[in-house]
Amino acid sequence: ANLLLDKAGNLYGTATEGGSGCGIGCGTIFEIASDGSFTTLHQFAGESEGSFPMSWLIADGNGRLYGTAATGGAYGFGTVFRLSRKGAFKVLYAFRGGNDGAGSQAGLIRDSSGNLYGTTRNGGGTGCAYGCGTIFKLSPDGNETVLYAFTGGSDGGEPYGGVVADGLGNLYGSTITGGNPQGLGVVFALRSDGRLKVLHTFEGASDGAWPKPASYSTRQATSTVPPTPKAPTAGERYSGSGSRRRLELHHLHWRSQNPGHRIRNREPAPAP
Repeated sequence: ANLLLDKAGNLYGTATEGGSGCGIGCGTIFEIASDGSFTTLHQFAGESEGSFPMSWLIADGNGRLYGTAATGGAYGFGTVFRLSRKGAFKVLYAFRGGNDGAGSQAGLIRDSSGNLYGTTRNGGGTGCAYGCGTIFKLSPDGNETVLYAFTGGSDGGEPYGGVVADGLGNLYGSTITGGNPQGLGVVFALRSDGRLKVLHTFEGASDGAWPKPASYSTRQATSTVPPTPKAPTAGERYSGSGSRRRLELHHLHWRSQNPGHRIRNREPAPAP
């Protein structure tokens, strides 16, 4: 998974396997300090906690880390979790594998009200064998809302990466299946009114196919909406490779007209 970097040069990430349980280990959350020392911050226990985290991490202003686990949890379909600076682990939501989604393999974004936004690769309906995936919102009180359920048709299916957001409340991401009959994936925009627009359907030629974890840059953009908080200097999310048409989505940032609802694609990381 991608890494989270704080201003002191410490890195935070997840390992999909290793640790304890699950035969091969259920995964870990780790820190590599600027001096190179390695610390395991948490070992997933499987079952109620979740297992096999594939997501990047984000952090809030209190240094708490947030992410997703692809499997495990109370129902076996993954979790959204939080880890405090003191090491207290909490499951914020356990996916049930039905309409609410299943198998989140991507990280999250978070607004200043504490709402989290992400995707699940499966669930959300009856298509794509196990459901074609969802875009979801999770409120601070643990209430999950499915913002969109993919059908696996022209709208795409199985969003493998997360989402980014712009100043109008639109969410952007990609899927690894659906689109055309060959099912090579799409880039999409989910409008704030809940309507989904396909921005590009991959054809498998020079434009690429099967886009995997989102390769959007999350460099902080300067907001022109007053009041403008100082841009954070930590929390860059480094992303993977893969052929992708830019579509001018590389510097998206949520800058709502209501400063109380700002989604940042990066957040300040824990203090060293």
